[in-house]
Amino acid sequence: MVHIVAYATDSGISPMVAASQLAVIGGFSILGRVVAGAISDRVGGENLLPITLIVEAVMLFFLIQSKDGTMLYIFSIIFGLVYGGSVPLVPSIIAEYFGLGSMGAIFGAISFVGGWVVPLAFVAGYIYDVTARYSIAFSTVGILSIIGTFSLSI
Repeated sequence: MVHIVAYATDSGISPMVAASQLAVIGGFSILGRVVAGAISDRVGGENLLPITLIVEAVMLFFLIQSKDGTMLYIFSIIFGLVYGGSVPLVPSIIAEYFGLGSMGAIFGAISFVGGWVVPLAFVAGYIYDVTARYSIAFSTVGILSIIGTFSLSI
């Protein structure tokens, strides 16, 4: 998400529309948390999480093709829903598989490891600086996300 505004403005989108994408993602992320929580009560978080993660990855490939404001809003709405939707699923799956007594330690470990991924945004920026394109960075993250999602079933 660090590069969405820069990507949009580099694609010729006005700075206002580009910046609004983060607000749209954030707003729909809130809705996604509520909706995914309700859906997971019916179908199970372990069934819903891979779907949200695959849709997130697919949306990165959609983002590469998004060259106008309408496409960016479509991206932001769908990505926000599934990005937010994945948030309540992880702790509920942990509690279901490992119990409430272990949930804090396991979720803390997952969050710690996840925190180390954030600096990789600099790598995406470096790739852009070298290639003058975001498509390589977005595609790489999308592919790694799909691989990671399939590793959930192992």
